Amino acid sequence: MSLGVRGAGSVGLRRRRRSLAVLVGALVISLSAAAPALAAARQVSIGTTTIRPPIGEYKVAFQGNWDVYQTRDAGQTWWIVSKIQIKGQMVNGTMCFNAGTCVSKWMEAKVQFLNAAGTVVYTISQLPAGSCWADMQVPADQYLYHCRSSSLQLNSSVNRIRFTARWNVYDGWGLLYRSGQVIKTVPIS
Repeated sequence: MSLGVRGAGSVGLRRRRRSLAVLVGALVISLSAAAPALAAARQVSIGTTTIRPPIGEYKVAFQGNWDVYQTRDAGQTWWIVSKIQIKGQMVNGTMCFNAGTCVSKWMEAKVQFLNAAGTVVYTISQLPAGSCWADMQVPADQYLYHCRSSSLQLNSSVNRIRFTARWNVYDGWGLLYRSGQVIKTVPIS
């Protein structure tokens, strides 16, 4: 008799263990499905241009950064894009400003989102001034940052992001030493 009772107890215990394992597995699956996707940080070199004031020549390098992830809501897939930033770095720019050749600076920073046909779906005509990303700076260089930190929800038909940047430097008389414009289009994710 004790053999039958022990056998029934072990079967019951095995069933409880399996039920517990199924319950824990279902809980883990439901938690992972409910958890939002982590945003992937992206970075791209947009390009380099040259500023030629009367004295010297200065390279300006532009970089784009953004966070992106995909989510589903009401049966539709969306891109969630945030921390969209364009950084301009004028190499050895402090020499131009310390010499008084360069007096003020301003950067145009535009971002567009395109679909597979190349049609612009959404445009941010000028990113607000400010930085969303921490980075190291070279003391001899001049920097400008433009960033939109808030999230932007875009239809999943959007598959590319286009950065357009221009760095403008002015002399003491308000004359512009215009750099060339750089444009770079890359996949959104």
